[in-house]
Amino acid sequence: MKRGSFLYDGTVRCRVEIVQTDFLPSTDEDAPDIHGTFYEIHYWAAGAIKGPSSMVYGFKTIEEAVRHVESAVNGVQWENNSN
Repeated sequence: MKRGSFLYDGTVRCRVEIVQTDFLPSTDEDAPDIHGTFYEIHYWAAGAIKGPSSMVYGFKTIEEAVRHVESAVNGVQWENNSN
C-alpha cells in the first residue's frame, strides 16, 4: 500500500512498507485473531532480502501507521507511487 525508506542510525538507508491485512493476530494463544481491516508496518534491515526484520501490527488506518513510522524512525522518504 505504501513504501519508502528511512535512515537507520542516521546513515544506512532501510526499507519500510505499510500493508493492509484482513486480521489482527492475537497476542494471547487462547484468544482468536480479530478479523477486519488493519494495517501493518514492515521494517527491513539494511541488505535484507528474505523479508522484513520486524513488524508492527494493529493500526486501524493507513494514516495512523504513517504517523507511527514517521515518529519512530529518522529520514523517512515515501515513494511517489505510494497511496
